[in-house]
Amino acid sequence: MFSMLLMLQASSSIVAFAVLKQYPMNTWGENLIVMVENLVLVCLLLCYNDRPIAAVVFMFLYVIVMLILILPILPTNFLYFLYILSMPAISISKMIQIFVNHKNHGTGQLSATSSFLYIFQSFGRLTTSIVLLKDFIMILTFIFISAANTILMSQVMYYRKRNKKVS
Repeated sequence: MFSMLLMLQASSSIVAFAVLKQYPMNTWGENLIVMVENLVLVCLLLCYNDRPIAAVVFMFLYVIVMLILILPILPTNFLYFLYILSMPAISISKMIQIFVNHKNHGTGQLSATSSFLYIFQSFGRLTTSIVLLKDFIMILTFIFISAANTILMSQVMYYRKRNKKVS
């Protein structure tokens, strides 16, 4: 849950900052999709833990918070601060996943295909950030994401080979 909340914070702040800066949609659009995915996952997790009312309240409050972030109500410095926090939030979230995989000696339901697509997506985002935006924070964020996704893909391949040898 903590990892998903970190990813939700990160994707939400990236979307809010990109809207504020009027970045082209092709430089941040996938964060909008990731934001919605993480919101749905958090709500589903709450529902599956027998907390459906908490899921509805969370979604309602989240929508209000996102409206406040996207509308020009808050000071630019505050949105910039949230945007800067997205890098450590994503990094911590990915490190939690890497640590859990290491601790469990497996990657659970994480597939090689999705891991490869995450790497492809993160390197693509890194490239578009360098070419189109030249935003140092976003570039640094995608460097960390690309490195973490590469580690996750390595774990998938390592544990897949290891588990085949054990069988």
